[in-house]
Amino acid sequence: MFHNFLTRANLQQPTRLFSSSLLQRSRLGLGLLCIDREWELQTGDIKHKDTFDFPVVNRTVRGLTFDMCMTGIMTPKVKEEFCQAVQEMDNHPEVTGISGDCGFMMYFQKMTSQITRKPVFMSPLVQLPMLAMTCAHRDEFIIMTSNGKQLQNMTSFLSNNVALDTDRYHIVGCENIDGFEAVAAGGFLDGVKVEPSIVSVAK
Repeated sequence: MFHNFLTRANLQQPTRLFSSSLLQRSRLGLGLLCIDREWELQTGDIKHKDTFDFPVVNRTVRGLTFDMCMTGIMTPKVKEEFCQAVQEMDNHPEVTGISGDCGFMMYFQKMTSQITRKPVFMSPLVQLPMLAMTCAHRDEFIIMTSNGKQLQNMTSFLSNNVALDTDRYHIVGCENIDGFEAVAAGGFLDGVKVEPSIVSVAK
């Protein structure tokens, strides 16, 4: 399971990754809370206009950095801005669920769900309990992430908040893959360049 990568890279898929004609017709869509930075978007990035066939309402949280997401610690001012952004999503008529553009926003899952009445899935990591329940007890999982050390630091948090046996999943950091440093730097992630290394690491 990709923790951060699939929200940033195309991986040679030129068509839209997801389709929902029902959502498209009803104008119901996704509310996306975003780190305060700019990068060159490409199809497959969660913020790219061609990734989904339904509306995505982007809301940048002013002052929110990638480092804050990795540690789960926001300054009081940024936290206030974050809460305001969630409230805006809660009141937005086209938003039916709220997510984030960084997998480390799992740290903010509980806080966000306490502010809004809408479903919250701030990170792909919210899928871990479902995987644990639907797969055989002997099955194990890998979580591929832009920063293995930082996600390793989240292990106790995940154990306490998603009630998952940590022996069943293994963290694989991609930070040493040539070209993948763009994720942390907010630059262009060349999916064609990094794909062979990603596949090799996964194997």
